[in-house]
Amino acid sequence: MTTPQLTHSWEGDYKITLSSGQQVLNIATPHGQERADQPVMLLQGGTDGFSVKPDLTRRATVNKYGERVVGKKLPPFGGTMKVVVGNPALRVPLAHIDRQWRRTWSPFVDTVCTVTATDGGNAWARFRLVSMTDVPNNLRGRPSYPCDVSWSCLDGVWFGKSRTYTGSAEVRDTSDSGLSPIVSLEWDTSQDLAVTFPDGRRVSFARSSYTGSLPSVVRFNMEPGMMGQPTEPGGATMYEFWPVLEGKMRGVELTPREASYWNLSGCTLRVTPRYLHPWR
Repeated sequence: MTTPQLTHSWEGDYKITLSSGQQVLNIATPHGQERADQPVMLLQGGTDGFSVKPDLTRRATVNKYGERVVGKKLPPFGGTMKVVVGNPALRVPLAHIDRQWRRTWSPFVDTVCTVTATDGGNAWARFRLVSMTDVPNNLRGRPSYPCDVSWSCLDGVWFGKSRTYTGSAEVRDTSDSGLSPIVSLEWDTSQDLAVTFPDGRRVSFARSSYTGSLPSVVRFNMEPGMMGQPTEPGGATMYEFWPVLEGKMRGVELTPREASYWNLSGCTLRVTPRYLHPWR
């Protein structure tokens, strides 16, 4: 795959936002019009590492010409974000901006990095802090200072905006070629559940057939290998309910840009694309 040229990032075509909990920070780019309003500015080369490098397993061909790809993995990826912390135009003390900047990052909690194109496309990834430039000895009197933040994305990919479907639906995923989206089903437990999958397989479940208590919504993880793992809205696995499905909920792998057809009753299909880079 050819790595996208990032020159358009410096022409103000993309906006980068970092969020962690209630902390939200917009990052200005050198040539973007938003510089006067933002406390942190991205430097040239500040997005190095944003593109994913798949780990491909290759084998020699039978005719001894070239090689063929026989497997792939998407390991964690990472890089270093180079920024300038501080903006004299804001008339805000540098120490205040520095605290805001550092509260956005943690090695234990995800920092969501969202890259949004001015024409509406966007992608996001979850970053974890690896290291950060120490605070200068004395911030008083300084207008700004350069800071490097090394980060890692444990998911191994970027994600796109989720799309939801109900009823009779035609689904076309926008993941990059070679990847498949995250697929899940969200069941409204006030109704009976019935799903017809693209391969013609049908799964139905009457709410009245289960005497135990259920949350208002049950989410089924339709990733290959997860066997339709049911979870509560908070994410806890429903171990007592799982066996009731009798293994009928199996994983689904969709092919990007190819249509798949579903019939959904009592539930919502959610599809979240996976990307190799955020420059949509």
